[in-house]
Amino acid sequence: MQKKIESINLYQLKSLAFFKFIPPILLILGDVLFFQKSSDWRTFPILIFYVFLIIRYKLRANATFFICLFLFFLIYIQYIFSSPAIFESQYPIAPFGEKIAVWLYLFLVIGVIQRWRE
Repeated sequence: MQKKIESINLYQLKSLAFFKFIPPILLILGDVLFFQKSSDWRTFPILIFYVFLIIRYKLRANATFFICLFLFFLIYIQYIFSSPAIFESQYPIAPFGEKIAVWLYLFLVIGVIQRWRE
């Protein structure tokens, strides 16, 4: 009976592991969708929060690369459904895909550092 309870608890914990990714993804999407200009005052606290999640929940590098895969998917969708005129815009207004690409690069750097430390 005890084994069955332990296996159920482990399954529930594994199913809840997905919810650890929701806050960073929502913060990134909020930054990309609601702000036209990029700001270090928004970027670095989100990165520090994600590093805190890595330390607190002992997230592996594969989890960070999963977020990178999600960001790649967003860039792909944006590229397919955007008009060519959006790529001709000038700074300081960065298109959606450009801001996602910046986040992708930052998370790739975090993932590589994580993989190196593992």
